Formats: sequence, C-alpha cells, structure tokens
Amino acid sequence: MASIPEVARQRPLVSVCITTYNQKNYVATTVMSVLSQCGQGQVFDLEILVGDDCSTDGSTEILLEIESEYPKNLRIIRHEKNLGANENFKFLVGHSSGSYVAHLDGDDFWLPEKLVRQVNFLESSPDLIACYTNALVIDSKNSLVGLFTNPQPEKIDFDYLAMHGNFLNFSSMLYRAQVKHLMLGLVLPMIDYEIHLTLAQIGRLGFVNEPLACYRWMSSTSMLRHQFFDFTLAYMAALVRVLPQASSKIRRRAVAHYILTTLMKQPGWLFDYPFWQRIEVLKKSLQVRWAALLWPICILAVAGLCSRSRFWLLMKLAGPGGMPVMFPRL
Repeated sequence: MASIPEVARQRPLVSVCITTYNQKNYVATTVMSVLSQCGQGQVFDLEILVGDDCSTDGSTEILLEIESEYPKNLRIIRHEKNLGANENFKFLVGHSSGSYVAHLDGDDFWLPEKLVRQVNFLESSPDLIACYTNALVIDSKNSLVGLFTNPQPEKIDFDYLAMHGNFLNFSSMLYRAQVKHLMLGLVLPMIDYEIHLTLAQIGRLGFVNEPLACYRWMSSTSMLRHQFFDFTLAYMAALVRVLPQASSKIRRRAVAHYILTTLMKQPGWLFDYPFWQRIEVLKKSLQVRWAALLWPICILAVAGLCSRSRFWLLMKLAGPGGMPVMFPRL
C-alpha cells in the first residue's frame, strides 16, 4: 500500500463498467471485488455501473440485493431486451461519469490494490492513455491455471502491440475518460484487441507486471469457447480496420501472428475453405504477399515452439502437484 500517498490529491472519480449475462455463479464475487478496492473515499471516489443484459438465471436478483446494501456506489441497469456484449459495453461507457473508466467482465474479478495502483500509475505518467495489469487465470472452480501473459514492457506503443498480438487482459484495463468517444465509435462486432489497438493509436499504454486481476478461463459465457468462428472474424475485422496505415513490417507480423495463434487453432484448418478465404481478405486489405509472410511465420513458429517446450519442462519439474506458471504464448 506504499503507493497510495503518491496518488494525486484530487481524488479522481473512477467509473467501473461491468457487463454481465447469466453469470449468477460469479457476478457477486465480481461486484464485491470492486467494492473492496483499497483507497475508496480516501484516494478516489467510485461509481459502479452493472449492465445486466436481460439475464434469466437469477443474476438480476443477486445484483439487486447487493445494490440495496451499497446504493451510494452501485447502480444496476437491467436491459429490457438482450443487447449483446458489444452494445452493453457501449451503453455503460456512454453513461459513465468518471475521470477514468475501467471495465470488468461479469465472471472475472480484481485483487484489492488493482485500481489504486493503476490510478497512481496514470497520475504520475501523463503521457499514458491507459493502464493494464497482468492477471491470474482461474477455472470455473477457482483453481489457478497460470498467469495471463509473460512479462511485458512498462510502457507499450502501437507497433509493439500490433506485432505481438493480444497479450492484454480486458478486465485489467483502465483508461482516461477523454477517449470515451473512441470506445463509442468502435464498429460492431468487435473484440477487446481492437479496443487496445485503438487506444494505442493515440497514446502509449502502461503495464503493471503483477497479477492484479483474475481472468476466468473458458467460462460458460466465453466467446472463445462457444463462438470461436465469430471470434476469428472479429479479429480479422480489427486488423483490417486498424492496420492499413501501419508499416509493411507491422502488417506482415500482425497477419502472421493471427494465422499461427488463431486460425490454425481450428481443427482441419488446412482443408478449411473459410481459413484460406480469410487469409485472402487480409492479404488484399493489408497489401501483404504470401512470400512476405513466410519469414515472420517461421520466426513466430520457432518462438512458439520454444515457449511451449519451456512450458512443458516447467510442468514436469513442478511434479504432479505443480501448476504451470503462465500460458505458453508467442
């Protein structure tokens, strides 16, 4: 808690936007993790907006009960019809009033010092537009799976993010409210990687190399688990919309990363017509030739193999009771 006195004395208001749909097993933990953040009322004031996207599993009743206990900070907004995750996200951003805006999925949660550490980071670094942290990855039973990502630079620019894919955790994000219009202007459907790239286009991103958020791996509402094809399309659309003005090197690396880490995860990709169709769209939209892709694909493939080998070795050394330390990432 040594960082608390360093925070600016203006007590900036933080708006926390929580999107949820049928997450009754998790949503109480999610909301209470925000209400339990260190520094509230002393370092910063806090508003919590929960967008309940017409849940049918009893989530609403749980949320309303918590709201009755914390009416000062918590506002539950139940939509009369299902908007979808993207529209729910935009709705909450549009109704936020804080100097900073944070986002949290309804099945993830935070550790107590998450917000105060990030506010301190941004207050002391006016050149940064947003701040992220690493995250613990847990399963549906709250067992630890590993870390969300490997160590990253303290300050990240657009080129680095575009070339290394999406290593940023959405539920760890905090950004300055002055860029809310960019969030509201995003074309739907979109994925969180497009949000991060959009922010990085106008300013550098801070990164705290400590796990201050908890990410629920492959939960019952996970897009990666249930809508993988839609996810790959949204990922491709993000690259097409954001990267045209980037250098040829960045475009090549980003496309190669997408092919290796996303498209090739689909079983039978070699004989899958949509696989080759999406690559053709990227090649034409981003003006990338096959020959130019071969070298970055080879580099990323070797890096990925080394990462997975190290990951496997660490698991073996840990023994039967050990746990992996992080996801094997490129």
